[in-house]
Amino acid sequence: IRMAATLPEVDIHTLGTYTFDDYYFQVEVVDSLADYATYMQEVFDFEAIKALVQRLDFKVHVDSLHGVSGPYVDRIFHECLGVPKASLFRTNVLPDFGGCHPDPNLTYAADLVHVMGLLPDGNANPAMKHISTVPSFGV
Repeated sequence: IRMAATLPEVDIHTLGTYTFDDYYFQVEVVDSLADYATYMQEVFDFEAIKALVQRLDFKVHVDSLHGVSGPYVDRIFHECLGVPKASLFRTNVLPDFGGCHPDPNLTYAADLVHVMGLLPDGNANPAMKHISTVPSFGV
């Protein structure tokens, strides 16, 4: 820990590679949202999904519960697939999950069961088994 305190600071908001010759290492700051969205577009047929979610008879409701999945939900569902922001709920990340329970289940998210198709927990792994989860969704 003492050694870490002596390392130069890295601006984690600026993409790039930082080399610290005195310490014999590099730090690379990446855009994980862009990387993940690109990867998902390689794995899934985004054009087919986009055609589905933009149909008038198909409704999308994604609630990130203020967890880590929020920015990824915004990027993929809104920016890549064109889902209206009004269909994406609580996508801003809050350290206390905005008072929500970070692990949704029938006790803590009973009101969402009737409208929910996708409900990642605070760590962005699928939740609500035997309800309507999408096993491939996760960060």
